[in-house]
Amino acid sequence: MQTLNPLKSHPLPLAAFLVVLLGSALAAGAAWAAGPPGPPCQGQGPGPGDGWGPHGPGEMGVLRNLPDDIALTDQQKTEIRQVMDQARTTMDPLMASRDEKQKAVFDAMHAVPVDETAIRSAVQTLSGVDADIAVARAQTHAQVMSLLTQQQKDYVAQQIQERQQQRESNRGTMRDFHRQRRQQRFGGGAPQN
Repeated sequence: MQTLNPLKSHPLPLAAFLVVLLGSALAAGAAWAAGPPGPPCQGQGPGPGDGWGPHGPGEMGVLRNLPDDIALTDQQKTEIRQVMDQARTTMDPLMASRDEKQKAVFDAMHAVPVDETAIRSAVQTLSGVDADIAVARAQTHAQVMSLLTQQQKDYVAQQIQERQQQRESNRGTMRDFHRQRRQQRFGGGAPQN
């Protein structure tokens, strides 16, 4: 059975294909930057202990930065829940808007013929919503951090830095993996920087 090479059998010219591919990469980057979607856990997450930590109430990626072993007082937990409830009123409509904008990017990227202006416009609109989400997350993060003792803040900052270093290490590993896979599938590859 003969398999078709989508690059040879596709009716779009290579330049159009590359525009769509670039748009897909931009949209994926925007989606990755926004963090994983999901329903709020409200302190009932599957994490160990009482649900506070990376698998606990991680709305908006804010509480994901609180390690499991941080000792929060009951008062801190109550105040943090209040901050998160208040922030949810801002985030819920932003996330709904993001879903709509993401669909518009998808639709623009898969339209035939390729409309570069429509793709760029949709991605730019999505980026604006992502910026609003990032600002809202940062504001919520700052409010949560203001409820912690200095020792807790220092510990959280250390944990965030360690996770960032791990992510950077993983990114390089994944980049190498995809480069090797591309070379195996298509031969050659992108020029090395």
